[in-house]
Amino acid sequence: WYSRYFGAQSDISEGTITCLRYARILMLVPIALVGQTAGQASLTYLSQLLQQKDLKDFSRVLTKTIRGVLFITFILAGGLALISLPAVTLIFKRGAFSGANAIYTANLLQYLSLGIPAFAAQQILINGYYARSNTLRVMMVNSLVALLSIFIYYGLKKMLGGEGLALATAASFWLMFMVTLIDYRLRYGRQSSFWTAPIIKTIFKGAAASLVAFIFTYMFIIQFKLLPLDPLTHWGALLQLFVTGGVYVLLALLLTMLLGGVEYQALKSIIFRLSGRRG
Repeated sequence: WYSRYFGAQSDISEGTITCLRYARILMLVPIALVGQTAGQASLTYLSQLLQQKDLKDFSRVLTKTIRGVLFITFILAGGLALISLPAVTLIFKRGAFSGANAIYTANLLQYLSLGIPAFAAQQILINGYYARSNTLRVMMVNSLVALLSIFIYYGLKKMLGGEGLALATAASFWLMFMVTLIDYRLRYGRQSSFWTAPIIKTIFKGAAASLVAFIFTYMFIIQFKLLPLDPLTHWGALLQLFVTGGVYVLLALLLTMLLGGVEYQALKSIIFRLSGRRG
């Protein structure tokens, strides 16, 4: 709603709303793959733990799931930002959607990708409320953040135009997640030993891992000139997608193995599950 409202104003270039919509479609892919899937799967189990009055295990599972989803989506967000141009070219570039439109949409997608981990983790965090049959409190908290986000959209739109609207979306996702996390800790943390420190630690680890993999992949591709074709052509985009994506995945896996802990276990678990469903 905010993107459509601010994007329709006279100081925003024509076509911004359409490009934002296309970028948002791609942004929602990792959220649907990880955040919503894990959210649906965890709600039933969390509800069972609560019925058994096992509050300590309830908080452990909730924290572990949030941390796993955060880390995985950080990796996916970095990869999506890296392959944004070839992905947009392959999926949308045809007819009236020109190369300039593809470049602009890819830039917007890179900004939107910053909010993917927060949006996905929010799908898990709200299960802490839902399992307790408390939907009103989280609705009020999120509605308050949504109102405050109007100022974020207005300010960033004034400074950066269409890119500001994409960045405002990402910033609003993070504001909503952090406010909800603090509220949950204040409301339920003491009685169920729910701590925010491990989640904050995972945010830093996920951001660092995805950023390092992003930078080294970009430098590797540029240094060895592995992409001789124009990424705005479909063959060039396909080559860039496989080469860039492949190098990034290998680096991300290596970094995750070095980090270890809950984050590595979460990534290993999702790889095994995906390989088991390859048919």
